[in-house]
Amino acid sequence: MKTLFPFVFAVFIQFTAFSQNNSSNQVQKPSTQSQNSDGNSTDPVLYLFQYGIQFMPTIGKIPVNPMPDGVIQPATTTISYSGGLFLGYAFSNTTGIRAELLYSTISQNYQDRILERDIRLDYLNIPLLLTLNTGINDPINISFEVGPQLGINIGKSMTSSGPNIIGESVVPTGILLPNRLNLAAAYGVGVDFPLNSKRTYRLGFGYRGSFGLTNEGSRSQKLSANEYYILDNSQMRTYSIFTKFSFAF
Repeated sequence: MKTLFPFVFAVFIQFTAFSQNNSSNQVQKPSTQSQNSDGNSTDPVLYLFQYGIQFMPTIGKIPVNPMPDGVIQPATTTISYSGGLFLGYAFSNTTGIRAELLYSTISQNYQDRILERDIRLDYLNIPLLLTLNTGINDPINISFEVGPQLGINIGKSMTSSGPNIIGESVVPTGILLPNRLNLAAAYGVGVDFPLNSKRTYRLGFGYRGSFGLTNEGSRSQKLSANEYYILDNSQMRTYSIFTKFSFAF
């Protein structure tokens, strides 16, 4: 997965170059510009489509179970990372819809009785967001977004440190078993501004959060007497800040 972000960035650059060349070779589409009395354009074109890349440092709260007779100590906050591609469509200058494909890692360190654990979950997240804007084509646009998010678990890892025996008893074995698919609600707020006079390139910053609507942990595996599930049968929450770069056409 370490090669995923360079690959995504390369695809974005190639597609941007293709879009620019394709636009220059085609007949110009009807303009939505208004004109003044001299016939000169006063407002930039409202481009209907927008695609881009975004990067999101993320903090996630993974629900975990204590071992039998154990007590979970407060988890250490760990910054993880998400990033990927998005494609948006504008219904008007104030409303639109955006689909995203994001690779996301969520990590957490915590102590359970005498054991210290680090767990990591990897996902492909696919949010579908309704966006409400002060003005998509304005010099400064403030946007609000909300919608469902499908999460596909594509990896997991866990490391534990500590003794294997407590007194005369063997320490129970924790089983890390996330659900393959999860559904969450995503929401956020951001601000973006153009980087060129045509307002086709834009840079944005903002906040994105999500809260699970389905349980994080699976109960599909049969456990032995000395095993227990690491993930609690409850939902995960994430909190992110994002930087995004987009191209409109």
